[in-house]
Amino acid sequence: MCNRRTPILLAILVLVVAAISAALPSQRVAAGGGWYAEFFDNQTLSGSPIRTWIDPWIGADWGLGAPAPGLRSEHFSIRWTCSMELEYDGTFQFCAMADDGVRIWVDNVLVLDEWHGNNGVAHCGSQRELSEGTHEIRVEYYEDGGGALIYVWWEEVRPHFPYVPVVIPADTPVKVPSVAVDAPAPFDGWYGEYFGNRSLAGRPDLARLDPWIGFQWERSRELFSVRWRCSARFERGSYRFCAMADDGVRIWVDDVLVLDEWHDNNGTVYCGTRRMTEGVHRVHVEYYENRGDAFIYVWWEDLPRRWQGAPEDP
Repeated sequence: MCNRRTPILLAILVLVVAAISAALPSQRVAAGGGWYAEFFDNQTLSGSPIRTWIDPWIGADWGLGAPAPGLRSEHFSIRWTCSMELEYDGTFQFCAMADDGVRIWVDNVLVLDEWHGNNGVAHCGSQRELSEGTHEIRVEYYEDGGGALIYVWWEEVRPHFPYVPVVIPADTPVKVPSVAVDAPAPFDGWYGEYFGNRSLAGRPDLARLDPWIGFQWERSRELFSVRWRCSARFERGSYRFCAMADDGVRIWVDDVLVLDEWHDNNGTVYCGTRRMTEGVHRVHVEYYENRGDAFIYVWWEDLPRRWQGAPEDP
């Protein structure tokens, strides 16, 4: 005969299990494949989701609308989870294009972190070696007003080896720097940091001293990015800082952004101007390559002074 307290104990057990489950991060996945989506009416994935559904993939451009009728069109967040089954070992790279913030975990390891306002720029995280079997993928996204979109994908890649660009002319010697990654920029060249992703993420795969920024690489199937820094002496006056690149490039002078063309390019020349005081100034260049043709050239030139009492260029 059953104990009379059995139903009470079972009820207590159910409540305890429910409390523990609520305290743990959601790791639920869609039955039969797909992404288990949880919608939050705030930007921080806080509290309980107000709606859940199954997405066959993560790829949507909502514009100024909402992900579904009855949901908010701004200041919301979504968490997706799924299980990925691999039939063999491999190296993979996880990418996302979003407006606004996005981050991706693989087996609870953060592989892409772009948790900030975005306007649809594609970002790819660090490469990840995955073994045969099941892996858990988690994607988090928030929308901060205006347009809203997100696309997530991954691809198998060859394990990254340091990129060794060919300097033009090819016989120019390249010095190997002995300074630390956070050392001040050198006077006798550009301190370059090369990354095996297009978002300058993580630690550089290669650090070297380049005599100048003028490279023409062979056509590339890889994603990579480079950060260069140098210190240079300028005379007083106005200067034009220019770059020709395939693909994205931006230039800072003394931490002021003077050129921002962080998008795919096909070699268009862009310039920005900056008024300089006499003395030493820091110049900082960032570049990314999105496959295909890959080249970058950076230079600056002083602008002629205007006479007859006209003000100089700002």
